[in-house]
Amino acid sequence: MFASKSFAGYMKSSAIRGKRTYTEVIGEMLLLEFAFIYTSAYGLYGAIAELAHRPEYIAPLREEINAIFAKTGTDHPISERSASNCIHLQPPCTHDLKLSNGTILKQGSPVASPSGLIQCPSPNYENPNDFDGSRFVKRTAAGAKNSRLVDLSPDYLALGMGAHAW
Repeated sequence: MFASKSFAGYMKSSAIRGKRTYTEVIGEMLLLEFAFIYTSAYGLYGAIAELAHRPEYIAPLREEINAIFAKTGTDHPISERSASNCIHLQPPCTHDLKLSNGTILKQGSPVASPSGLIQCPSPNYENPNDFDGSRFVKRTAAGAKNSRLVDLSPDYLALGMGAHAW
């Protein structure tokens, strides 16, 4: 049925046959890429949304990005720690689970939680309901060992897996 057995081949042949423009093909492929790399896409979405609401972070981030391109380095505190406010894990249910209201979640079901509602009332952050793009930079400066984006931490439930982190 398709000229190619891959989705990319199908999209390309559709564009060649005039069913889709190349712009539409590229748009569809980008949409799929973002769907396949959900956490990255969600992190990017969160970062863009926060930057749109808080333009005061744009200049410092631009300076940091320019510095990254100007020299080789591994520590990028503003971008790494700010992203911690934007992403989280959403693993599937690992076994059948009956909730207190009688609802049964079947093994493999997607499970999501409102990380903002869970994390924001946390005693682990000063002013947890306020976005602070420097929150993790300040934690690093104060000597916290669990302030990097890729660290698992029992006090960062959104990405850190809570009590299972250590």
